[in-house]
Amino acid sequence: LCQQGHQALKFLNFPQAVQNYEEALMYREEPCLFHNFALALFHTGRTDDAIKIWLRLLAREPDFDFTTLGKIIAV
Repeated sequence: LCQQGHQALKFLNFPQAVQNYEEALMYREEPCLFHNFALALFHTGRTDDAIKIWLRLLAREPDFDFTTLGKIIAV
């Protein structure tokens, strides 16, 4: 599911990425999954949900470096 989410994000299939990451987070709660899930949410127009996920990530990992992972892109 993580790989599928990553592939969907890579190919800008944001709704599929949301679905994959949502399911993956039921099994593993890793910082990169939260971040990628939030990116996918943001790109599907669910900005409030994305912010909630990013805040949840920061609560768990206060020193998380967002600059090392995917960025918001203009589509």
